[in-house]
Amino acid sequence: MPKSLVALALAGLLALSACGNSTGTDSTGSASAEASSAASKHIDPDNFAHELIDAMQKTGTFVSDSTSSVDFNGQTITSTVHIEYDMTDPQNMKVHVTSNKDDGQTMETIMIGKTVYMKLPGADKWSSRTAETAEAAAALTLPEDTTATEIGPETINGIETTHYQVMNPILGSPMDYWIDTKGRPVRTTIESINTDYSGFGEPVNIQAPDPSEVTQG
Repeated sequence: MPKSLVALALAGLLALSACGNSTGTDSTGSASAEASSAASKHIDPDNFAHELIDAMQKTGTFVSDSTSSVDFNGQTITSTVHIEYDMTDPQNMKVHVTSNKDDGQTMETIMIGKTVYMKLPGADKWSSRTAETAEAAAALTLPEDTTATEIGPETINGIETTHYQVMNPILGSPMDYWIDTKGRPVRTTIESINTDYSGFGEPVNIQAPDPSEVTQG
């Protein structure tokens, strides 16, 4: 699978939440013990996107969590987003996004390879389509030649990290990354939206919906 699709999955939560405000959630997982005792790893700022994508491919599986609040017609709507990633097969990457609003509505999206399944709030069945990969990647990802500015060492959720900042060319906003000693993101922030990553290398179970539950379109 092209690296642009891997970057698409990494950027997906930020793209879904880009118009809201959020507070980060506490992250737990296997990274904490590893990071506290290992020497700090620095991603090459001039090769930032490429090295970040490679680190996540080597990790294989992980999850991310976010909580966002958006003002709409005088009301504040809060939603939580949980994403599971499985990159163990580079030719068949899997992503499962679950978004819950405080009004009880839930939306799910599953991407397996180039096939995208979506279940809207209140729907009985999933819709299915083939992703326009090049267009989607261009809309949601950082180009592989993106460079970064290194801010310095910081501790996030008890994990030793290095803080980097890049300019997101699509949203036109600065984007911050806190990278652990294995080159993986512990937290990303854009426009006050915090996304925490955890569960590195831990099992996830992402499956396509049963065909009887899927409509084309």
